[in-house]
Amino acid sequence: MIKKIISIICLFTIIIGLTVFPSVSSATAETDDIHTLLIKDTKNFEDIVTYVKGHLAEGPIQEVKEIGLISYEGKSINNINLPDVISSAIEEQGSLPKTKVETDNEDFQLDGILKEDFAKNNWYIQDVTHNFDSFNIETGDNVKIALIDSGLDVNHPYLKDNIDLQKARSFVEGDKNLNDEFGHGTSVAGVIKSIAPHIKIVPYKVIGKTDGESLWTIQAIIQAANDGTDVINLSLGTYKSKTLQDEKVTIKAYKKAIQYAKSKGITVVASSGNDHYNLDLLKQNEKKYHLPGGLPQLITVGSSMKDDTLAPYSNFGKKVDFIAPTGYLGKNYDKTGEIDIRDFIITTFPTNKENTALDKLAEIPNGYTLSFGTSLAAPQVSATAALIIAKYQDVHQKKPNEAQVSNYLKRGAIDLGPKGKDIYFGYGKINAYNSLLSIK
Repeated sequence: MIKKIISIICLFTIIIGLTVFPSVSSATAETDDIHTLLIKDTKNFEDIVTYVKGHLAEGPIQEVKEIGLISYEGKSINNINLPDVISSAIEEQGSLPKTKVETDNEDFQLDGILKEDFAKNNWYIQDVTHNFDSFNIETGDNVKIALIDSGLDVNHPYLKDNIDLQKARSFVEGDKNLNDEFGHGTSVAGVIKSIAPHIKIVPYKVIGKTDGESLWTIQAIIQAANDGTDVINLSLGTYKSKTLQDEKVTIKAYKKAIQYAKSKGITVVASSGNDHYNLDLLKQNEKKYHLPGGLPQLITVGSSMKDDTLAPYSNFGKKVDFIAPTGYLGKNYDKTGEIDIRDFIITTFPTNKENTALDKLAEIPNGYTLSFGTSLAAPQVSATAALIIAKYQDVHQKKPNEAQVSNYLKRGAIDLGPKGKDIYFGYGKINAYNSLLSIK
């Protein structure tokens, strides 16, 4: 067999599987231009806003009253003698991190199996739906998933009938269209529809061409909650460790936003990340947190291989609740450096973007891509949660609460590894068919 050596720089099939990470900066809170305040009691919110506008801000400010968050460009409150009524009202202050999808630049060796029927890369759908049997029970009618991501190809032929643009919105500064210039959101949406064919997807754009702001993600969570969506999917994240001060404000801001969504009865799902970190030891050893995936307020999802082993990139730990099958470059890739495309999954990709080099060699049609990663694991759980909500409403004539949705996910999960919940697979591999059968 003739082997082809190909250098693929910034290969999207790797990018799309990666969780979103922050850009790294050595600046301290005193030298940052953008500052964030969290207010203890929202009853005092307007008073604090007035003070910030008059004494600290040097331009427009961003307000998220639901969680008492104020973000502004201007003076830091460090080393400033604030009035007691102002200083006592501030719970935390610091700077929120940027979010950025980082790339892996590698040389990949393709092993000559590229001409196989790409439909075989739907193996994850067969796995999660029990050979499509779940479609005979529920398909997700009248349920909405908030896709907080890089936008969406709203004209994609596979997705267009599932997209709800009534509440859709871009939070990216200076970019109010929903076009998916990166491609990540479109791929996540394809996974959602593959599990829940009749679901409605509401896009909230928080990532531009290269990166985004944590503030935009937090704003989108609040907006999705106020818009009455049923599930929020967060296939992105950040590692936050610049300073203790910034760390506290970032963690609390995410926690408050997610708790606000939960108070509205919304199930929030996030990816665990792709660095093979033990999330339990991340703070202890690396002085880092992974956010929002890994927070106890939401459902955190890791990735498994085709053979039900933990994917070598997937973060793990006690904070991981479930895993979902997303594959990898090939089960022997780490040993031989050879790619086996049968271990990838296939999903949607913007039709106005050129296919990746690997997709071209594999003869993948325009509008689709081969990929893997925890970014594609979270939407499998989000879609299954949506199916549970739809089925429960059919049976009980009311919407289940977030705890009930989580319980049905657990009932349906296939236990892998040590019996019961473990640090690698959580409660097990998600299974939509089993979860739907458990609803009586």
